[in-house]
Amino acid sequence: MDWEWYTYNKNRDAKYNLGFPLIDNTMGIWVNVTSNSTLCGPSRDIGSTSIWLPRGWNLVGYPSNNNTRTVADALAGISYDYVQTANETGKIITLSSTDIMQPGKAYWIHVTADCIWTVSW
Repeated sequence: MDWEWYTYNKNRDAKYNLGFPLIDNTMGIWVNVTSNSTLCGPSRDIGSTSIWLPRGWNLVGYPSNNNTRTVADALAGISYDYVQTANETGKIITLSSTDIMQPGKAYWIHVTADCIWTVSW
C-alpha cells in the first residue's frame, strides 16, 4: 500500500483540498486549531480492527475504548522501536513501554518490519 499525505485548510482554494479521504478511527490526524475546540467522533464498539503498518514511521489512531493498556500490551507482537505522540502543548514526546495508550490520540509508531496491528476495542 502506498501512503499518501493529505492536508486541508478551510482558507485555501478548494482545488488544493481535493482528494481528502474520509476519516476513520485507524488514522492519526493532526489538527491545528487556533482556539479552544472540541473534536468529536462516533464512539461505538467495533470489536477489533486491523491497521496495516509498513516498515518505518506510521501516524495512526488508537481505535480502542481501552484506556488501561500500556504501549507494550497494545503493541504486543509488533516489531516496533519507537512510539511518539504529542503532549498537551503540541510537543512530540517519545513514550516508554509502560506508558498508557489513550483512545482518541494519534501516535507515531516506528516499526522495523511490515506488519498488521490488530487493536481490540
